Amino acid sequence: METRHLLWLFVCLVNFKARSCVQEVDRSNQGLTSVPGDIVQDVTQLWLRYNQITTIRQTDFNDKFSNLKAIYLNGNQISFIEIGCFKGTVLQHIDLPTNELTSIPDLHEETGWVNELDANTLYNCL
Repeated sequence: METRHLLWLFVCLVNFKARSCVQEVDRSNQGLTSVPGDIVQDVTQLWLRYNQITTIRQTDFNDKFSNLKAIYLNGNQISFIEIGCFKGTVLQHIDLPTNELTSIPDLHEETGWVNELDANTLYNCL
């Protein structure tokens, strides 16, 4: 009987840890030219800072990361973000400073959640 209780306790602890974990992935400063395809699906916070990423495509995030709340893309060379690229996420914070953007698509339509678009400067806007 005691073995059964210990097994039950172990299962509960593992289950609790899995549900309460914040999955953070930091792929900063790795010379990436695009969003890597090997990011865990349950990521909640993603750092891709100081790489050489130039474009955010629909295939990078669209319906892949349903728990993604924050993404940090500062210090790249991003000049274009495809419409619909963050669909299926629950993004609340996007950090894009020090890139080469001239416009930003309406991200509210995609996620319904974005409430912070931090310190972003748009270049060459008329």
